[in-house]
Amino acid sequence: MADAYATLGVSSSASSAEVRAAYRSRCLTAHPDKPHGDKDLFATIPNAYAHLHTPERRAAHDAR
Repeated sequence: MADAYATLGVSSSASSAEVRAAYRSRCLTAHPDKPHGDKDLFATIPNAYAHLHTPERRAAHDAR
């Protein structure tokens, strides 16, 4: 997967609350039903969030 931090638009030092807020915001703006929605980006956002929302998976992502 591409860089999950870049996909969500957060820094690598972002807190879990910032990651969650960025996830929700990106989902709303990239949703395919929105005028400027991006179906491909919308499909990658949940994947990025899955890598960053738990400390164990985030540590594994950072170790790559």
